[in-house]
Amino acid sequence: MNQSSDGTPLVSILVVARNTAAYIGAALQSAREQTYKALDILVVDDGSTDTTRAVAQAHAVADERVRVLDGPRAGLSAARNTSLAAAQGQWAAILDSDDVLHPRHIERLVQQAHARSAHIVAANMVSFSTNADRLSSWLFADGGAWTQPHRIGLADYVRANSAAGDAVSAGYLKPLFDMAFLRSHAVQYDVRLRIAEDYDLVARLMDRGASFEYLPEPTYFYRRHSSSTSHRHSVKDLSAMLALADNLKVSAQDDALRTAIAARKDGIRAALRHARAIEGPKPATRAASLGLWVPTPPRGRCSRLPVSKARQDAWLSPSPCHRQRRHLRLLSSVILPATPSCWPRSHSWNMMA
Repeated sequence: MNQSSDGTPLVSILVVARNTAAYIGAALQSAREQTYKALDILVVDDGSTDTTRAVAQAHAVADERVRVLDGPRAGLSAARNTSLAAAQGQWAAILDSDDVLHPRHIERLVQQAHARSAHIVAANMVSFSTNADRLSSWLFADGGAWTQPHRIGLADYVRANSAAGDAVSAGYLKPLFDMAFLRSHAVQYDVRLRIAEDYDLVARLMDRGASFEYLPEPTYFYRRHSSSTSHRHSVKDLSAMLALADNLKVSAQDDALRTAIAARKDGIRAALRHARAIEGPKPATRAASLGLWVPTPPRGRCSRLPVSKARQDAWLSPSPCHRQRRHLRLLSSVILPATPSCWPRSHSWNMMA
């Protein structure tokens, strides 16, 4: 099934979760309250040991569009592949279990996909932190071509993921895929990658002819907290990225793509040298001796759901933390002023839980 009963193309929202009970409720509620209603919301619980599955299951009870599956417990990429295999939609959108969607996110992506006959569409993001001391948010892609909708070529996409300098890391953008194109080319996530898995999949799809459209309105809210895997680039992760950096077909005439791949590899090598210097018996001492700056990720602040309550609605109950919710509601009204009031003051969810 890839259409709703009224013929509207079905969109699968793919969520992989592992021990994100503090955040997945907000992620799923934002998915359920999309203005685009023909949805297949698929949660792959990849071996959570906290209450993640209970939270997800409560949403499945409340909304028949939500399904919860067991993951293979073999890493993020393998769990992503489980969700791709189970997706029923004509399109599939990625939502990380600790992030949040603007109410019109899916609507906007599908509109652009049809208008531009695109196989992949991604929107700009607002990065936000849940620091205990202050709330902060910032635009992910800003300036230059990123302020306008445009088609991204493969060389430009690789160049925007060079892992060095001030370039926008476009691989962080969460795409909407044409599932027929993906399946016809037998493309899956590479299970050797723990980070940069979305970049790698998109690059290989584009290498096979997929077109990629970008929207500058940031309708994806990317949460930064101390447990985010994207903040931690280990030697093992970077080594895998470097080993797979040449997995694109480069014609003899495509100097731009060849140059972009070389620049990306140089950036990964630089990050790898840094990671090797940091990883040691005494990381802080070793880093200081080399004059390296060791970033401290922001401390996450969350409202944990009460695990002692047996009632299903306990998992959907409001939290006393409302500042982040109001913060993102305001951002939403600025981003797309015509957005329906999907996040009213009496809302039953918040950005912290």
